[in-house]
Amino acid sequence: IRSKSSNQINNARATIGALKRLKQARKKTAQPLPESKQLLKNETENLVTNGEFSRGELLWPLRVAVTGLDKSPDVFECLLVLGKDTSLHRLEQAISLVKKL
Repeated sequence: IRSKSSNQINNARATIGALKRLKQARKKTAQPLPESKQLLKNETENLVTNGEFSRGELLWPLRVAVTGLDKSPDVFECLLVLGKDTSLHRLEQAISLVKKL
């Protein structure tokens, strides 16, 4: 069995942190997802500007969690199509999978 490098473990931890932060931010509001792609993008970008994560640390895990792909249509469009409940469910599934690493 090949052991995981400390870099892989740190990346997994960072991914879990980013996914949890996205999930918490979305759950805090009882409102549905913004109806505009730009409003949703602005809301997500606010998490980057507060300095907790870089854009890549936040958006790549979000893309993979929501679509299951590393390359996909625009992640914000995917979120709008899927809706809040499905998007949160997929984030939770992604967190569970990454924790198993």
